[in-house]
Amino acid sequence: MDTSKTAAIYLRRSAIDGSGEDISITYQRESCERLAKGQGLEIVKVFNEGDGQAASIFKNNERPEYEGALLGLGREYGTLIAYSVDRLSRKGMKSVGEMLEVTDKQGGRILTNDGLDTDQSSSRLVASFMGELAYSEVKKTSERVRESKNQKRKSGKHLGGVPPYGFKAIRHVDAPTEVVVDQEQAKVVQMMADRYLAGASFMNIANWLNEQGISGSGGDHSRWSHKTVNGVLSNVALIGYRRYKTRTNQTPELYCDENGEPVKVLEPIISDAEFYRIQKMKGNRKTPTGKQSVTYGNSSTLLGGFLKCAITGQSLIGSRRKRKDPTTSRLKYFCTCGEHEDRNSVWGEDVEPHVVGLALMYVSRLLKEAKDNEGEPSPILDEVAKRMTAQFTPEQLGRREELEGQLLDLESRKSKLVADYYRDGKISEEDFEQIESQLSMKMDTVDAELRTLPKAQSDFSMFEDLVSAGDDLVGPGSAWDQLETHVQKMILLCLLDEVAITYVPRGGKGPAPEEWRDMSPRVQIEFVTADNVVELSTRNMDRGGRMQERPKKASA
Repeated sequence: MDTSKTAAIYLRRSAIDGSGEDISITYQRESCERLAKGQGLEIVKVFNEGDGQAASIFKNNERPEYEGALLGLGREYGTLIAYSVDRLSRKGMKSVGEMLEVTDKQGGRILTNDGLDTDQSSSRLVASFMGELAYSEVKKTSERVRESKNQKRKSGKHLGGVPPYGFKAIRHVDAPTEVVVDQEQAKVVQMMADRYLAGASFMNIANWLNEQGISGSGGDHSRWSHKTVNGVLSNVALIGYRRYKTRTNQTPELYCDENGEPVKVLEPIISDAEFYRIQKMKGNRKTPTGKQSVTYGNSSTLLGGFLKCAITGQSLIGSRRKRKDPTTSRLKYFCTCGEHEDRNSVWGEDVEPHVVGLALMYVSRLLKEAKDNEGEPSPILDEVAKRMTAQFTPEQLGRREELEGQLLDLESRKSKLVADYYRDGKISEEDFEQIESQLSMKMDTVDAELRTLPKAQSDFSMFEDLVSAGDDLVGPGSAWDQLETHVQKMILLCLLDEVAITYVPRGGKGPAPEEWRDMSPRVQIEFVTADNVVELSTRNMDRGGRMQERPKKASA
């Protein structure tokens, strides 16, 4: 086969262009085609490595198109054409020598627009020199880029890449790229933060975002997951800080001033208090093994974790039967113990309205007692109100959130300081004592100001709305029905201790007997008390709805 008049083209766009030129794939191809035409060669194949596939001394990337181009040289075509020597390799004289050795062994010729022609002996020497020059240029370019990034780190500027979710990059011709708040994404971030603080899990939030058609942090049409929600709500950029990695330390560190104090370089999206409460709640929701768990308020079912078998004490698990029509699926709570003829079970549609109705009647009784006591707030209602409806004046709210955020930040920094000194030995005893003393003084100052602010005054109007529906406390259109599921769970978390379900035989398939579906004799509720409401409101359970660790009950 005569390949003397045939050629192939190799294309690769640079990951780092030292000259500053944007040599596109299209431009390279057109230049190579002109060179082939001038040499009277017919192009029979094109190898396109694509954008940014590095061929420098710092990368060991596989380049299948380059390997394939050399393999076919002298066999499928007689000439290999590239835009320039540095498109083929930037790894210096040794790499160019290996390329020339392949050319000698297989036969064929390599041409480039910058003067390489392996058929000419003088050109081969020039090629080695050009390869070494490319090697040197890559090193210099890398050093310039690294120094530029170091200068940007020192001034807290954006290093490039995709900004964190909630922000967007504004690029300027004659000035550094500016990162500003993306107002649309910022609204989403605030909704995510509000939902998490109200008791929703990362998975709950991800599902809600996907249902609303809100694109994920990966860009248009990407979907949310519990990991992406966690990543967004864990990013310190939300409160104005920026983290950087360095070559010596791959763990991102906060940008700080010359005194080591963190500096805010971005416009915050949420308050410091909200951010640090989220991080604290994340820590509280972890199991002893370090695996993420969820609270009662985050269970996938409304009463998951509350219901238990009255005989065995084992938790009932909620399961929804999958059907072609989701609107006809039925939720069933059942016990996995083998103490009965069949499983102790109830339909969700029977037990949930019954339990919620009794819980709201309990709220009504607490409200009446509060009025009879001349407005003295119930500790139980007050606990829910503090979590959901605590109200300050705008000035008090802003200042309290600011101080709470500062205090949580200082506590976090002190914990890291202790770990650096006692566990890792990163700092000296003298430095530890000095920094620890400064942090303690700041914490005392912030705490003292917090104590001067008045406490939240609970607003019970929400509860009054919930119990003002007469007989229809939980039906469609009721105040309860208007609440989102994670809010409903948060309320129940502060009202219910446990709900025991008495066993009644189901009687096999077919319609369930009336006594099995009648919840009045089957449900026994133990409500929280003023003594244990705070303790029980922080209960945890695993994903299946089972109790992880039962808190000891306080005496009523």
